Amino acid sequence: MVINVTNNENLGMNTLVYGHLGQTADASGRVSAKLKGWMDYTGGDQVKVAFLRKHFFDPETTNAIR
Repeated sequence: MVINVTNNENLGMNTLVYGHLGQTADASGRVSAKLKGWMDYTGGDQVKVAFLRKHFFDPETTNAIR
């Protein structure tokens, strides 16, 4: 799976990467991923990832979907 990066946030031992899956640019493909280590991604970078855990949220209520 590929994340098209919009920005990232370094948190010391981890980095939060924000972007969209694949070619999707709307809210349905929006993701944030927590990666181990310090990363320096910029908007437009592509990152290949594999998800070990996934959390889904309802876009209307922002509640977690179980």
